[in-house]
Amino acid sequence: MAVVSEVMSKRPVSVPPSAPILKVAQRMRDCGTGIVPVCENGRYRGIVTDRDIITHVVAASQNPEKEQAKDLMKRDGPIVSPGQHLEEAARIMARNGVQALPVARNGKLVGLFTLDDLARESLALAAMVLFKTTG
Repeated sequence: MAVVSEVMSKRPVSVPPSAPILKVAQRMRDCGTGIVPVCENGRYRGIVTDRDIITHVVAASQNPEKEQAKDLMKRDGPIVSPGQHLEEAARIMARNGVQALPVARNGKLVGLFTLDDLARESLALAAMVLFKTTG
């Protein structure tokens, strides 16, 4: 079976830690994504999701121009390496209840592996992840 680097998005949109949440949300909208990695000098630092923005900024009545990516990003979430097999990446997604994983090599972000990427390669693995993350 394939490895992550063969199916991942190789040019993920990213933002610096100092990016205002308003700009992060605008990037999400413009790129049609709900997840944005946070990088500093090319090195992966964390991830911000649309759910983070809704829960911690919008619902909490915080100012999206003053809150920054570093304030919301998850620093300790799972990541995968480009050479990991898809089955292992799918297990990581399912175990952690996520539908996207940053792909890093030596701390540097090299891609983003999503449920859509997985589904293009294996509907069975994608269904397993979807079942674990939604139900």
